[in-house]
Amino acid sequence: MDALNEAQIDRWLEDAREGDERATNQLLEHYRPFIWRYLRKRVRSEEDCHDLSQEILLRVARALPRFVSYAPFEHWLMRIMSNCVKRYYMQQTHSHETTFSDISGSEWLIEQHHESQVDALTHRIAQRQTRQRLLAIMVEVCSDRERQVILLREQGKAITEIAQESHMNLNTARSYLMRGRA
Repeated sequence: MDALNEAQIDRWLEDAREGDERATNQLLEHYRPFIWRYLRKRVRSEEDCHDLSQEILLRVARALPRFVSYAPFEHWLMRIMSNCVKRYYMQQTHSHETTFSDISGSEWLIEQHHESQVDALTHRIAQRQTRQRLLAIMVEVCSDRERQVILLREQGKAITEIAQESHMNLNTARSYLMRGRA
């Protein structure tokens, strides 16, 4: 880089740190080919290279206002690029995509999926019927207050909330809950 370009980059950098959007865009556009060359040597596909370059540019744009120049801008940019590439490869090793057509005997998997959907529906129906039966039993054996406390507890409310909503003493609400459950 010649001195004129370095001076221009320093101006863009200073203006970008002060929040000048135009300077930020100029700085990022200037470094886009540099980022692309770096990634193209390290990333498998052109699509991933494009995605990572966008991520790097976004990270740089967000971090520019906090950038303090203890070292040249390129060093800071290189650190961001290398961290993004490391994260990319870590994600690649932890997630392996398998297409449905790669699975041998996929008919079996379709049947299993269908059976699991039927099982889930049967389970939901059984839960609903059980709940209706329990409510019918509660009507027969519980007082209105006991039933109210039990139903509020079923909704996930804490006993302190139930006591406040029902205008009861905390110990009274606990007592109704225990009697109703019994």
